[in-house]
Amino acid sequence: MDPKLEFHCDMRSLCKSCVLCRTPFECCYQEFLLTKRECNFGKCFFTPYCPHADLKTSRKKEGTLLKTLEEVGTFRFQRSATSLPSHFIPEIIPRSRDQRESLAIVKDIGVPIAAVSLQNFFRGVRETSDLSIARRIGLHRFLHYDGRILLTTDVKDRLCDHFLENINYFKGIVEQLAPDCLTTFDTYTYSNIPASIARVKTLEATAALRKLIDLDCEIIGLALGATPDQVYSHVELLTKLGCKIVAHPVYELRRGADTASIRWRIWLSEKFGVKTLLLSCSPGFTARRRVYSNYYSSWSWFSSVNSRDTNAYQKRKAKLRRMIALGKKCSEQAHL
Repeated sequence: MDPKLEFHCDMRSLCKSCVLCRTPFECCYQEFLLTKRECNFGKCFFTPYCPHADLKTSRKKEGTLLKTLEEVGTFRFQRSATSLPSHFIPEIIPRSRDQRESLAIVKDIGVPIAAVSLQNFFRGVRETSDLSIARRIGLHRFLHYDGRILLTTDVKDRLCDHFLENINYFKGIVEQLAPDCLTTFDTYTYSNIPASIARVKTLEATAALRKLIDLDCEIIGLALGATPDQVYSHVELLTKLGCKIVAHPVYELRRGADTASIRWRIWLSEKFGVKTLLLSCSPGFTARRRVYSNYYSSWSWFSSVNSRDTNAYQKRKAKLRRMIALGKKCSEQAHL
């Protein structure tokens, strides 16, 4: 980098590993300092965290979160999942037709556990009528399923913020649904946003974990972060809180065929001696896409078969059997 463009930034510690670079500038804040380009704070998503907008507020926000984080580190979850009864966990979508057929297949095969994403009970940040019913009677009765249920929290960005801003509301939903297992809070930490934003959002989600300490269900940590150091730090904290299984939401990575990033996430988790669960991910039927994890969960076993196919039920059933067998095989090889 040109020495003339070097600068001193009070937020540099926040921006560690920032990947949103603007050649020849390191970040948009440096571009402002050197070019005096005015920012449109009314439209910029990163205004609440930008030192140009309000450095004092940014410092105070991180300082408060770090203090809370120290307190969180002194607690441990009341219950943490240590193992799951199937290496591939079929996801169920709570929509009438799909729900009935997918559950019929799961029951027919005898799968002992199913996954449900909390996202599918919301439209934006509003509850669906299905969630109102499920909150009243519990998730098991709502699904008519006696096996174990994993409630996953890999949700869209607006819902992430909604839960973190209304933690007691989130906790109330979980207590009423009464799942057997629950993943911890999700938030947005994409690789195409400043690392400072990812760090603050991760701190917010981590600080909220203390509200989940006494939940009467088995907790599975949800790993947050876009870069290796971000993921490493968060997985380390989750293990200190007692998590024995760490889930990685890898939908975007799987969709983008970024198998390498999924593999290093598994490798980092294994460094802490915890088991890994890949959400929105199957083992992969080709060597190029194959990933070796302890557990997998996805909806692709059902959605990849066209509903118009006259033999859809049998094809989905056969695919689920294949994924369960492959998941078990890959889990065994993950330890070799």
